[in-house]
Amino acid sequence: MVNLLENLFDISISILFLSTIVYLLQLKKAKRARKLSSMEHFMYIVIRLTYFTAASSYVLLLLDKHY
Repeated sequence: MVNLLENLFDISISILFLSTIVYLLQLKKAKRARKLSSMEHFMYIVIRLTYFTAASSYVLLLLDKHY
């Protein structure tokens, strides 16, 4: 049961990651066509910071010997 829940969690994280990539690409396209609204600009910044934070933490976890 625990393995099933871990697999479901991994799948949901993957879907969430892919959907944010699509949304980020949509925001980049909209940014080229027009000025972003304040909410769109906020989401653009948050998504980019989240990717940086996720990548940094993943690298740190890989460098940790107890991982």
